[in-house]
Amino acid sequence: RHAMQCNIVSQVKPSGILGGVVTYTVAACIWSFQAAKLALKLVISPRKFLTAVDRSFLDEQEPLPGVVHEYLCVNGIRLHAASLGRQPDKPLMLFIHGFPEFWYSWKAQLQAFSKDYDAVAIDMRGYGQSDKPSGISSYNLDLLASDVAGVVQALGHERCVLVAHDWGGFVAWVTAGMYPQVIDRLVTMAGPHLALMQVNLTLRQALRSWYMLSFQWPWISEWAMRANDYDALGTTFTFGSQFGPRVDGAFSAVDREWYKHAFSRPGAATASINYYRALMRCLTYAPIPS
Repeated sequence: RHAMQCNIVSQVKPSGILGGVVTYTVAACIWSFQAAKLALKLVISPRKFLTAVDRSFLDEQEPLPGVVHEYLCVNGIRLHAASLGRQPDKPLMLFIHGFPEFWYSWKAQLQAFSKDYDAVAIDMRGYGQSDKPSGISSYNLDLLASDVAGVVQALGHERCVLVAHDWGGFVAWVTAGMYPQVIDRLVTMAGPHLALMQVNLTLRQALRSWYMLSFQWPWISEWAMRANDYDALGTTFTFGSQFGPRVDGAFSAVDREWYKHAFSRPGAATASINYYRALMRCLTYAPIPS
């Protein structure tokens, strides 16, 4: 089965060393440009650049009334799960988020589906209150998919309706391919199957995904996300920005504070960016699950 998966993907991914050299050369150019921009901002306004608001007080608050937290031991790490009260006698609807989010992204869906489902949203490994194992290889797609399958079992279910967004979508497709026995229905948003994405990738989309290459090199990416009190992250959830929502009011100022708080947890910035680093290795010189 593994050989079949590799053969399918090998038709649509960059090949071996050449693909890696081209990809990382472009990434180095983007990284250098980003480093220069950050250095200039630091020189012009060092105090603003290094500003970081202490949001630790949010640890004592709940972002969603009635939320129930639990921790699941999966693949040797602890994963955080949130619900509005478990209902194990009902079918499981499991929500997995994207970058740079956490379980809170699914608050409206938890409220909408908790009546008919055992609705649970998790923090993916490296995010929020879940463990953040070190090393890029800790965020390979096969491990992420194994986490999802393990969560289904740890929650006391055999199958689930899996709902995923962005990075969660990539993981969801791999989970469905590797562990079809745990998937009853699959819903993905803004996260197509990687093989299909490769086939249909346009220049416009490639240019909009430049940040994936900038994430490949260490330190600068983390600094870029932390600068000016996580301004780049806040902009991601601000209407009218390049990567922001297309609907005004989709995210409130309070929402942005919760996202910044989750992303500022120790190790979260590097762990979440390691998703992109592990993925790029797969797309250049290591096979990915079909």
